[in-house]
Amino acid sequence: MKITPKPFRLAVFVLSAVSFLNSAHADQFDWVYFPMYARDTAHAVHLSALKRLPDGLLHSATRYPRVNEDQWSKEESDAGWYDYKERLIDCETGFSIVNREHLLDEGGKIIASRDNTAANLSLWKGDLQNELQDHKWPSGSEIFLACAAAGNERFLAQRQLERKKKTKEIVYSPVIKALKADTNDIFWRKIQFNLELEPLMKHPPSNALLMFGQLEEQYRTWLSNFAPEMAVAVHARNDAPAAELSEENLQWLLDHNVDIAKVSSRPDGTVRYTNRQPNLFELPPEYQEAPQKLHDVENSELEIYLDCHSGLQIPTRLTWFGAEHRQLATNAIGVKPLLEMLRERMSYRDENAATNVLLPPSIGGSAQWICQAVAAQCNATPVVELEPFHLATDDEEAIQKVESQEETLLAIRNAYRNYRRSFIPNCALGKPF
Repeated sequence: MKITPKPFRLAVFVLSAVSFLNSAHADQFDWVYFPMYARDTAHAVHLSALKRLPDGLLHSATRYPRVNEDQWSKEESDAGWYDYKERLIDCETGFSIVNREHLLDEGGKIIASRDNTAANLSLWKGDLQNELQDHKWPSGSEIFLACAAAGNERFLAQRQLERKKKTKEIVYSPVIKALKADTNDIFWRKIQFNLELEPLMKHPPSNALLMFGQLEEQYRTWLSNFAPEMAVAVHARNDAPAAELSEENLQWLLDHNVDIAKVSSRPDGTVRYTNRQPNLFELPPEYQEAPQKLHDVENSELEIYLDCHSGLQIPTRLTWFGAEHRQLATNAIGVKPLLEMLRERMSYRDENAATNVLLPPSIGGSAQWICQAVAAQCNATPVVELEPFHLATDDEEAIQKVESQEETLLAIRNAYRNYRRSFIPNCALGKPF
């Protein structure tokens, strides 16, 4: 697929960032600090340099302490205090490319600059396959900070207000200390997705389906913090009717010990299905056994809603059957027991576990396989075992052919979107819901 980006002039953003740096009024409120050692005020993302481009890419800049003196003359190096790197970022995938570097003095004035777009792009492409193998997004880096800051309008407005209020009487150290705390409270704590159950426990939704919708919205809100393109329907919507899940795809699921029926999907990646062999011990305690009033119970079925973006699954209804599949009773799963169950499970969760938005939500589990089977039906392609992400031949050729940083990042974004289409349904399948 050939990508034709909308034209833009990066020089405009370079000039705006440079002119601001040369201003004597550049202050501590214009930076998002990420200290790497005690009393570190050098590592920081420059807020004034953040500019969202029409294609969704982000122009950003980061300040660092001096690490490499070889690229500047001795005179320049002796006067240099900071390195300042401008880069393009794709906040949907987390990939970025440095396009211009500056050497700054202690007051932030530019001493020397160099444009290394072509050299950096060539080296970057040469190491791309290695980078893809270990790539995770979001990650704890200045790239995430730039994306998160650019997506937080309230934070940006507050910092702008603080810059206007700033006076010479402000004591430097306490302000810097507070601004460093901002980085932790506002950004680092959002690098991993966590369900916020307390608001729902205080004001419980009336049923499990509404609860599922509110938890889905929490995930979309989390995404919008750093990748607004992913928080909306960025994948190509398929409006062609997909009828029912095919016998071939149902058999593929059976081969993976997943026995489901009554499968439906929405173009936003949500799937509703009935599990014909549910593990009742995964439900709240009051639903793990058949009601005492029922006799001759032979099996049960569980209706479940699944979000293929996040892997979130919420059971909504349990039905009991007797001989010859005669329905005996059906019970809606209560919201409060579900919330208690989720809270208990979250207490055992690894707080350091990363949320990788680029990969399937549940590697090797039933959620992944169900999402794959439904996505294959939407795409009218055979369902196959999902391999780790790698560049398809067409994607790799497209990346190597393009000559600009912008086109390169967009080509990588397109490759990931193609991959995600193999496990995120984009059509209306089965009975509408």
